[in-house]
Amino acid sequence: MKEIQLQIRNNIDVRLANAVTRVERTHQIIKDQFNAAITFNSSALEEKFQARLEGSQEATTLKLHMLKHELGDLMIAALENNNQMEDRVLQAQRNAAITPNASALEEKLYNHLQISQDDTTVKLNKLEQELRDLKEAAQDSNIQIAKLVEQLTYAKKNIQDPRTSTLEKSLYSSRQCCPTCTGNSEVSLKKTSPKPEAVVDSAAVFSNSTSSPESAEIVTLKAPQMIKNHPKTITLISWQVLHLK
Repeated sequence: MKEIQLQIRNNIDVRLANAVTRVERTHQIIKDQFNAAITFNSSALEEKFQARLEGSQEATTLKLHMLKHELGDLMIAALENNNQMEDRVLQAQRNAAITPNASALEEKLYNHLQISQDDTTVKLNKLEQELRDLKEAAQDSNIQIAKLVEQLTYAKKNIQDPRTSTLEKSLYSSRQCCPTCTGNSEVSLKKTSPKPEAVVDSAAVFSNSTSSPESAEIVTLKAPQMIKNHPKTITLISWQVLHLK
C-alpha cells in the first residue's frame, strides 16, 4: 500500500513538474521571438507571432484540463484506497472472536487508515493549490503575451513612421502648417497657467488649409502644456497635445 501511494505521489509530482516546465519553455520562446521581431518590419512576422500566441493559450488551456482530469483520477484512487482499508478493518472485527490479538490488529489497521486518509487529504489540498497557482501563472503569462503583442504593434507603427517614435521628432515642424507660417516657426511648450483663457479637454489643430482631422497626430506628454508662438494658440489641461505637421 505504501508503494502504491508513493508511486501515485511521484507520478503527480512528475506530471506537474513537466507541465510547469512546458509552460515556462513556451513563454520563454515567445519572449525571445518578440525580442527578435522588434528589429524587423514585416506583417508576416506579426502574423506568425500572433499564431504562436494563440497556440500557447490553447496548449495552456488543454494542460489545465488534463490536470483537472488527473486530479479527479487521484481522488477516485484515494477513495478506493480508503474503501479497501475500511474493508480490512471490518474483516478484522469479524475475525476478532478467533484472533488472539484481534484488538491490537484492529487498532493498528485503524491508525493506518487514519494516517492514510490524512496524508491523502494533505496531498489533495496541495495538488489543488498547485493547480490554482499554475492556472494563475498561465493567466499572467497570457496577459504578458498580450502586452508584448501590443508593444510589437506599436513598435511596428513607429518603424513605419519614425516621426512618431520620439517627442522631439513629433514636435518638429519643418513644413508650412498654415498660410501665415514661414515654415521655420518654433513651437515652444510652457506650463499651463492657473486660469487659462481657453480650456478644453482635447483640441485639434490641423496642418493644412482643409483642416482635415486625418492630418493631425496625437503625441502624449508628461504634463499639461501650452502651444505658443503660433497663430493658433491652444491651452490644454489634458495629457495630450496635437502635433502640427
